[in-house]
Amino acid sequence: MERVFRPFAPILAFLSGVAVAQVFGLSRFRQWIPKAQIATVSLEILALLIGGWFPKDFAGTPLVLGISFVAALQSSTFHKAAGFIYNSTVTTANLRTFGEAIFQGVFASGGIAAFEKARTFGAICLAFLAGAVLGGLCTAALDNRALWIVDVLLVVVWIRLFVALRVSRQQAIS
Repeated sequence: MERVFRPFAPILAFLSGVAVAQVFGLSRFRQWIPKAQIATVSLEILALLIGGWFPKDFAGTPLVLGISFVAALQSSTFHKAAGFIYNSTVTTANLRTFGEAIFQGVFASGGIAAFEKARTFGAICLAFLAGAVLGGLCTAALDNRALWIVDVLLVVVWIRLFVALRVSRQQAIS
């Protein structure tokens, strides 16, 4: 029976991540979680830090479940770039949007706006490519500890989000 339900575990972990992201957005939790983005990145950092400690020969299920959970958090929390809706965890829709924007700019009446959209989505797709290449190289060299490289990048994002929150609070006061 376990073999039947085992493939559903990552889906349930993902759905749990979506639910937690929704909780972060509820007004009744704003006094404890003032910025959902900071809470999301904090949980991602923690989960990947823990995942990096798993030895190479450790069973992959807990790692897969943790990554499914934080992927859902990320995709539910971060879904706009330069005013455009995008997917922060899967690139296929972003690549399609990039192609559509190029087509609109070249063959239809999309104009400059279409090329700006293409530039944004081109940058997103290049970031996915760079992440895949860097992730592959780091994983080959560091195994699960490669997750700590992602943590370094997420700490930079966390600092930027925290500074932006502080600035917006100071502007609201003055």
